Order: sequence, then C-alpha cells, then structure tokens
Amino acid sequence: MQGHASSISSLEWSPDGLLASGAEDKNIIIWDLAAEQPAQILKGHTRGIRTIAWGPQGYLASLSSDEIIIWEIQTGKQLQAMQSDYSYSIDYIAWSSDGRLAFQQSINYYFMDVLTGESRQFQEQDHTTSIAWSWDHASISSVTGDDVTVLSRSQDGKLASGTGNGDIIIRDMNTEESSVISRAHNGSILDITWLLNGRLVSVGEDFRVVLWDLQTKQPVYQIDRIPGRKVTSSPDGKFVAWSENDRIQVMPVRYMQPICKLVIRNFSEDEWKKYRGRFYVYHPTCPDLAIPEIQDPLLTINGRLAIIGKIIAGLGAIVMIIWLLKKAVKLKTRK
Repeated sequence: MQGHASSISSLEWSPDGLLASGAEDKNIIIWDLAAEQPAQILKGHTRGIRTIAWGPQGYLASLSSDEIIIWEIQTGKQLQAMQSDYSYSIDYIAWSSDGRLAFQQSINYYFMDVLTGESRQFQEQDHTTSIAWSWDHASISSVTGDDVTVLSRSQDGKLASGTGNGDIIIRDMNTEESSVISRAHNGSILDITWLLNGRLVSVGEDFRVVLWDLQTKQPVYQIDRIPGRKVTSSPDGKFVAWSENDRIQVMPVRYMQPICKLVIRNFSEDEWKKYRGRFYVYHPTCPDLAIPEIQDPLLTINGRLAIIGKIIAGLGAIVMIIWLLKKAVKLKTRK
C-alpha cells in the first residue's frame, strides 16, 4: 500500500483494527485495508511525524519534534494540540488506561488530560530511551541506556527490548527472568511487535523482517532485502504490517512459516522448467513432500519416441504430397 510522499516513521494498529501510519511528509494516514487505499488523511503537523499512538478510547496521538496533536478519528479533527518547550523536544508518547496521554520531555514524564489539554508532571528519571504501556494500558515500562533502541510489551507481561548491537532482550515482568537472542540482526533493532501466540517480529538495519520462536531463539520465518523501519501486528493476531520506505506491506501471520509447510507437494520437472528455466538443475525443494509424476512428454523415453514417431509420420505425409504433385504435373505435361 502506498500513500505517503516520504519515509514512514511510525505504524500502529488500533485495538479495534484500524491501521494508521505517520511519515516524514507530515501526514497521518488511516488505511482502508480491503481497498489498499487511504481511508482518511490527517494533516496539521508542520514537521515530520516521529511517532503515533492509539488511545484506548479510539483517539490517536501524533508526535513531531515540536508538537503533540490528539485526533478524534471519527471526525478527523484535532482535539488537543500542544507545542513543546523548545529547550527540550518531546521524545515519547503512550496512553494510560484512564485516557491520559503520557509523554517524556527531557528527564520528566507528564500526563496530558485529553479533554482539557492540561499537563502534569508525574515522574522524573534519568535519560530514557523508550517507554511502553502494557496491553491494558494500566502500567508503564521505561528503559534507560543509550544502547536500547525500542521497547514492546506483550499481552502476558513480557517486555522485549531491542539494542543497537542487534540483540533482543526478553524479560518476564512476572518472574523477573530474562533471556537474550544474541545478534538477532546485523545492526540495530529498529522495531519489535508481539503476536498473540507469544512470538515476536522484529525489523533491523540489516533489511530483514524476522518472526522469532522464543523457545528455540531461532527464526521461524524471515524476509530479506526489506528496507523496513516499523512493524506492528493486528489486535486479533492475524496480520503483521511493516513499512518499506514510503510503502506498507501487510501479511497474514499464517503465511509466515517455512515454504514447505505452506505447500502440499514439490514442483514437477516440467513445472520447474517452466518457472525456473531449463538451465537450472531440477531438485525437490521440500524433501519430505511428494514429487509429482513427470508430465512433460519431452522428459520421458516413451514420450520422446512418440514425438519422434509423429515427426516421422508428418515428414512422410509431406513427401507423399510432394510425390503426388509431381505425378500430377507429369500427367498434365503428357496431355
């Protein structure tokens, strides 16, 4: 799907299934997934969008380097707008369960009341690199340290953080146990999203989108050469969406598994030649799946003999026609 004029910087699915994207072109798009077209375009920022966040009440908050805007999606109008103190930019936004917007400016956390627009400081902390609310928006998590690039919380209380050296750190907030997927990406982790089945999807600077099995710490599925920056999953857990520069790709989760689990048989040799070309040596891609019988007559001895027989018969018919024509010409000459 394409609708932005520049790179997408934020991508989020709402609790009721709306997909929104924000980009450096200063616009926010609410997408019609069936038509693969923008259903609504929100304009109002004077600088590129840094991040967006859906509120539990259906509001959408968007952040640029100098402003927070809260949108009422049903009308497409701005409900609140707050300019930042130019001494410090606003770095992160997230929603609470009671409908307040949390944001960080410098080392301070604030709550904004959506209806009044008033802000109140509620916490002071060292330099924070990311914040994330739980799925029910009842508690907030924050991470300090320059190496952490992104933070995401699962529905069952796990916290995933990505680092600049490509590691993914998983921490169970209930048991305090931690595990690490070392060098999950070659380069920084750009974004992480959780699926309902406890797996997670990451995108990195190495141009890969990867679905991870956290038990084995191994990729279940990956797509290479994808210039992705952001990734998000639908609230029903059926779809994953990621950005590719100014475009969005949406994939059903059921397709995110090894190809041999999605098909019921291998190519036949004639299908292989048709789709791969005659210069590639045939081999079954999935050794455990059936190999169909050869369908191309050129690939069997009997088929080749039959074709040779037809060619000889055709040549014989041509010779007979020529002989008859010559005989007819001779008879005509004698008369």
